Amino acid sequence: VTCFSDKLKELCANKVQVEMEVIEGAPKKVLLEQSIKWHADLLIAGKGNAGARGGRMPGSVSLHLLSAAPCSVLF
Repeated sequence: VTCFSDKLKELCANKVQVEMEVIEGAPKKVLLEQSIKWHADLLIAGKGNAGARGGRMPGSVSLHLLSAAPCSVLF
């Protein structure tokens, strides 16, 4: 979280609007709910546990967001 916080400070200094919130719960549910709540323009999702797929395929959370999110998804 420290590295992420440093990057947020850098982005804010460059006048990029960034919001961060830590929420516990099932990632699929929480990310989808928050993207709706925030009227998000973009979700950026990682590849999750890419070891089994060799890092080439998105994980189940990314696939769920691709089909259900109200905005663009980058992974």
